[in-house]
Amino acid sequence: MAYSILIVDDDRTFVEELKSALQWNRLRITEVYTAFSVREAIAFLSKTKVDIVLCDIEMPGGNGLQLLKWIRENHASMECIVLSSYAEFSYAQSALRFDVCDYLLKPIKAKELEETISRVVGLLDARRGWQEEPLETLWAALFDGAVKQADFTRQAQKHGLTENSSLAILLLRFVPVPGQPVPSHYGRPLVRQAILDLADQNALQTVVRLSETRWILVCRAAGKDPFPRAPLAAFLDAVEARIGLQVCAYCGEKGTVGQAVSMWEALCQLEKHTVPDMQRIAQGVDLPADKTQRRSFPLKTWKKMLVGFGPLTSLEASIREEMARVQAEEGWTVNRLTVFLRTCTLMLSNYLQSRDMSLEDIVDSEEYDQMETFAVSSLCATAWFIHKILGIVEGSRDHKSDAITTVCQYILDNLEEDLSRKMLAKLVFMSEDYLSKQFMRAVGMTLPAYIAQKRMEKAKELLEYPDIKIGKVAMRVGYSNFSYFSKTFHDYTGFTPNEWRMYHLHGTEDTRKEPGKDRELLLRAAPGLSTATLKAVIELSR
Repeated sequence: MAYSILIVDDDRTFVEELKSALQWNRLRITEVYTAFSVREAIAFLSKTKVDIVLCDIEMPGGNGLQLLKWIRENHASMECIVLSSYAEFSYAQSALRFDVCDYLLKPIKAKELEETISRVVGLLDARRGWQEEPLETLWAALFDGAVKQADFTRQAQKHGLTENSSLAILLLRFVPVPGQPVPSHYGRPLVRQAILDLADQNALQTVVRLSETRWILVCRAAGKDPFPRAPLAAFLDAVEARIGLQVCAYCGEKGTVGQAVSMWEALCQLEKHTVPDMQRIAQGVDLPADKTQRRSFPLKTWKKMLVGFGPLTSLEASIREEMARVQAEEGWTVNRLTVFLRTCTLMLSNYLQSRDMSLEDIVDSEEYDQMETFAVSSLCATAWFIHKILGIVEGSRDHKSDAITTVCQYILDNLEEDLSRKMLAKLVFMSEDYLSKQFMRAVGMTLPAYIAQKRMEKAKELLEYPDIKIGKVAMRVGYSNFSYFSKTFHDYTGFTPNEWRMYHLHGTEDTRKEPGKDRELLLRAAPGLSTATLKAVIELSR
């Protein structure tokens, strides 16, 4: 059973230190509220019910004894603990009259305060009957270390489970894929519903959320293998399709209720040390033995493949073969895979340096860090990482010589599109910063300035056609906001779009030579329209 606590003390620094110092989860305190005066505490308790109140005695605007008196009059069952700097017997005596659980003195060690709160939690357990809580809460307490094996076994019997009841534990870990936004609908209800919809209902006993990315499935274990590979892989694929994130599974071995704690500890070790395979599955029997000897990889062969010409598909295939060989012979640990990835990164960095480039030139450091972190989550993710980074290296090799020409031409051909620096950098396999530097060096202006210039030049051309509405002109050169387009056009030409169109419709050859230099000259160069009329048109266009 989970509980809540309200800390009432006017010393804000002390309250914040207290919130961070205590292991609230182990105490099964899931909600920690704060108030900094008696008045604030009473206002809060009038609207929100809590299980425990931890309060000081002397505070501005009233003391803790007044708060205790109000609590007893309005919330008789609420448990209270006094934590004060005052050791006077009269204070303690008055507090005890209000049936406080304990009167503690500051300063106090975190362990001592935790022991007192734990004792109060035990009183609440006894009063409310913990066995009435859902089975999920009992398992959550075990996974959090808040209940010992003997207590767990005893409580489990109240849910119809005996000490010898067979079960198995499955840990699911959800991992965002770099470059793909986390779905806006992702959250606790969606994940729980997906698991309930897609899991084998005959085997599933309960579902426990450990965090936003880690979920536990406790299953009945009837057969020898509690998690057959093929159905489990199909389940992961279905959940992944529903959620939009990579899903990895860590399979605990079959055991009994009486072995629940040791089973959970073994599963934690599996998650800590083992990398899920190409199907995103790690099983208890997969836990590799620790080996001090570092494995060597065929780097000489890979380097020869890298410096050659043509696609890097042969190199990628060789790397994946080596990954499969290691998996078959000794298995991948997290540490071993990390070393492997760093070895590959160093090889690529050395290759790029030989071409007067660096890894930072072809992929942004933040993006690369995300890719590398993702790569360790499973061998499937590692294969994705190798394919991705080799594709970037191959692209940079093919595009380096004409990268800026490619970017300029793409801009001219796609002025109506969202020409972000990130998109253009990916087009030529460069990092954003490196593209900006190279572009400035080659063209003599910044990338945004070049895009704006080409858009305005195209807009001027389109405005010469009276049948194209100005709003459409804005859209065709990449501006969805007409006001912003009009301002940018005016800053660039000295004219609003309407003025420019009027000038080209009615101006003379002389006035077209230097547009924007003399507005009155433009007004005089509009035969057939009075000055007042043209001025009115210009004013309306602003």
